[in-house]
Amino acid sequence: MVSMRFFTFISTLVVSGLAVANEVDLNLEGLEGKALENVEAYLSAIPESEYETTLRFQSQIETSIREALQAIGYYQPRISFLVSEQEDELTIQVDAGEPVRIKLLDIEILGEAETDPAFDRLIKNSGLTQNGILNHGAYDSLKSSIRNLGLQKGYFKGDFTLNRLEVSPERNEAFVRLHYTSGIRYHFGQTDITGSQIEDDRVRSLQPFKAGEPYLVSKVGEYNQNLSNTDWFSSVFIEPDLTQLGEDRELPVKVL
Repeated sequence: MVSMRFFTFISTLVVSGLAVANEVDLNLEGLEGKALENVEAYLSAIPESEYETTLRFQSQIETSIREALQAIGYYQPRISFLVSEQEDELTIQVDAGEPVRIKLLDIEILGEAETDPAFDRLIKNSGLTQNGILNHGAYDSLKSSIRNLGLQKGYFKGDFTLNRLEVSPERNEAFVRLHYTSGIRYHFGQTDITGSQIEDDRVRSLQPFKAGEPYLVSKVGEYNQNLSNTDWFSSVFIEPDLTQLGEDRELPVKVL
């Protein structure tokens, strides 16, 4: 019996053999590449004990396939089923159809981050392009990556003023709008040390940044590692004091 983790390719038509414990085989035909991979991933989430040839199960399979294809931009697939005479095999034939393409790609970075090249690189590497095939994962990833990058680089008041993904399936068009306003970039301020038996100057001597330098979370992590590598503390925690966010761009750092 063929395991559902292995797939047979017949001629130019991709066929996936998914064997099940109740002797019902599922054969997926007509997909290839990313579409095939995504559908396989979605179908693998269905317990093998539920595999059947019933109309109820076919409806469940169709829903999973449509969700898998929609996630990568295929909103109008054609799906049909064929049950073998012995009812021990269910063949699923799928035509993904035409993909939804990005008609409008409106991404704006405003505030001090507007001139930060790290945001430009993030957008260029997002996989979202004008007239490119819509990928919901790429959109969600870019949105969260912009927010995370802002926090990593000290744009602590950054937020989206507009984040919207609209899809017109009948026209195979998508409209992507992401407007992020970063506000100011905060800098490292004074280092406040509490609960330490070690002289403050010795603790500060290991910090890899100076007051007035632009904030970077990697520098905070490096400082934490530097102190952890000593035998001064049983535990140590370093963080920016976000209660001090204001017009003054220098943000105190707490060593606890």
